[in-house]
Amino acid sequence: MVEADEKSNLWILLGQSNACGWAKLPGLSLDPLVKHYVPNLGNFVAAEDPLPGMGTTGVGPWIAAAQEATRGGVTIKTVGFASGGKPIQY
Repeated sequence: MVEADEKSNLWILLGQSNACGWAKLPGLSLDPLVKHYVPNLGNFVAAEDPLPGMGTTGVGPWIAAAQEATRGGVTIKTVGFASGGKPIQY
């Protein structure tokens, strides 16, 4: 089960092509307060672009947004799925 604890926020990332992230690598440096759930591992790891499950090989907006949100000292945990090139009803 994916859950947040008292010292973290859980962000659920979902969407189509705009949620995937298509900017060129490399992304931002690792931040120990920003973690992403990796289904293959069944665990949260330090978030690094491209994010697993986000249907991309590039950089998206999520790590930058999460790093900004961690300035208050809270851990941000993300989990998500995105798929580009699909009809809206997919």
